[in-house]
Amino acid sequence: MPDTSSLNALLIDPQRCTVESIQVEPDGVPALLGTARTSTVDFTGEHCLVMDDGEHEAEHPARFRFTGKTSARPFFGPVLVLGTAQGNWTSATLDPEELKARIIWEHWDRAVQTYNAPQPLQA
Repeated sequence: MPDTSSLNALLIDPQRCTVESIQVEPDGVPALLGTARTSTVDFTGEHCLVMDDGEHEAEHPARFRFTGKTSARPFFGPVLVLGTAQGNWTSATLDPEELKARIIWEHWDRAVQTYNAPQPLQA
């Protein structure tokens, strides 16, 4: 029987340039990410990234990458950070602000046909 207890997760949203702590039921992850299928990528020794398996990648005008040696590849669309233990998802223990400081946000610029850092909102 699958574990249906709520997990602490971090939701990375490149469209809004946010990282927020949320509660998620394991069987609710695909719906939260807006996909029928998910894929998982190792992130740190105790955490993984859960995302759309790539079928909708072209639909996302925003992406992000991590600084440092974590992962050089870009990630499109929302991504969940979950803990891992013995091959199972567990609650994430990373600090959302520390994680956000390691992210490079990029949005598609149609004028020059490339990804660029988004401009800050003017007050």
